[in-house]
Amino acid sequence: MFIEPPVNVLHAGYPGLAQISYGMNRMPKMIGQVVLAKKAEREPMMESDLKHLVKKETNETLTKEDMDSLRLAYLDHMSSRVLKLFPTDLGIIIPQDLPTPTRNLVMIYADFSLPDRIRIIRELSIEGEIIKKELRKRVYFPGSLNNNINTLKSRGAIDVEDQKVKTGKRFRDYYIEFERIESAAGTVREKREAGKMRIPPVSYLMTDKLNWITVTPDSNLSQATSRMVDGKIQAVLVYINDKYKALTRQKALQAYLTKGLSGSTRIADLQEEYFADLLDAEHIESISSLSMRMLSDKTWHALVKKDNLSIGIVSLEDILGVLRDYA
Repeated sequence: MFIEPPVNVLHAGYPGLAQISYGMNRMPKMIGQVVLAKKAEREPMMESDLKHLVKKETNETLTKEDMDSLRLAYLDHMSSRVLKLFPTDLGIIIPQDLPTPTRNLVMIYADFSLPDRIRIIRELSIEGEIIKKELRKRVYFPGSLNNNINTLKSRGAIDVEDQKVKTGKRFRDYYIEFERIESAAGTVREKREAGKMRIPPVSYLMTDKLNWITVTPDSNLSQATSRMVDGKIQAVLVYINDKYKALTRQKALQAYLTKGLSGSTRIADLQEEYFADLLDAEHIESISSLSMRMLSDKTWHALVKKDNLSIGIVSLEDILGVLRDYA
């Protein structure tokens, strides 16, 4: 099993590059990408921390729309984890290589958020000038060609003479940025082909300790089941016999339906068969490595540790959710 961000987020031609660029079409978002590239490569960053750092840098606030577009550029691993952002390989390379962000640079990346504008710059970089009729055959959305040409012309990136589209006085600025993202995409492509794609670590998916749902050994079966049903979760944790174990909703319901246990039965009095062991996982272990271990051991939950301390929990369901949505 090999789990990684989706291809189109990373580098699938100009649409993929445009997706990254879309996260850089306002100054706060461009700064946000730079911050994420430098600080969230190994551990996902909380949305609140990112907003604070961007506010400190720009005195501007990241809006909900800003965060949504950053999630397009930087893989947000599951809809239930929307408060954390984790950069993709392409999303790390581009921002780290950027010069000091300027309004001019933001405008260029705003234009690059539309793949046909990237395409026009590329074609002109090769040929210098192109007949509009010919250019129309090369773009993704021919019906938008006139709008894209007019916009790039107003920026000074291109010029139009009769039916010829030519480079403009500011074409070089656009071409430099096109080369930057094209080079970054090439680097990621090579890593993929060499089997060296960076795979998110376990800590990327985990539910941290503050958000664990736990019950005490003295809680009863009814209380534990209610917490799982009300919280729409599949398991609760209980610290029993000097270690954490998982009581799953399936096992709890089984106790009622097939074993006839009373809802007042203490968790501590349940037999060992009702509890699931948790694998230990280091926070830097890759998601794919842990998933293979969990499948091999037929274990559905893992306890994530750092410096020998438990810091979170991850379930095989979480991992399979990433595989379903993004592989």
